[in-house]
Amino acid sequence: MEEEAAAEAAPAPVAEEKAEEAEEEELPAWLQAPAEPTDTGLDEFLKAVAPAEAAPAEPVEEPAAEVAPAAEVKPEAPPEPEKVAEPVAAPAAPPPEREEREVAVAEGAQERLTQARRYLEEGDIAAAVTVYEVLVSEGQLLEETIRDLSDTVERRSVGPEVYRVLGDAFMAQERLDEALEMYRKALDKF
Repeated sequence: MEEEAAAEAAPAPVAEEKAEEAEEEELPAWLQAPAEPTDTGLDEFLKAVAPAEAAPAEPVEEPAAEVAPAAEVKPEAPPEPEKVAEPVAAPAAPPPEREEREVAVAEGAQERLTQARRYLEEGDIAAAVTVYEVLVSEGQLLEETIRDLSDTVERRSVGPEVYRVLGDAFMAQERLDEALEMYRKALDKF
């Protein structure tokens, strides 16, 4: 290993010798002469972009550049406006069969299921969905909830909330494809 380190260190003296040779070389005459100042137009530029508080810049007259006659260019036709589909009225949601009421959810899971089914029999889908939603959120009686809500969507015209709760029940059971289908149906109802 010491030999490898010594081999790597060897090129260093060669680099030092080349640096010394470069210092000894004489610079060409064009590099030795002081540079002549050139007008880059920087002063005029700075005056033009200076804030209004600064003294106004004197106008600079530039010689007119010769411009070749332009070839006749035919104007392009304006692009046609995009055709926008006419708005379509959304289908009306089914009228509520009863006024929505505040739902007091029963305590036990089985009692909640009975309560939700009773609301369905009475035609109060919104109240039934509220109770089924509690069952799903607590992961209780998911199979029964899925069965009841599936029967409801087959027999009645329902709003998106029924499909959403049904999708939530499928998600709770990790039945992702069926959940996705229900969520899509919910979106279609909007």
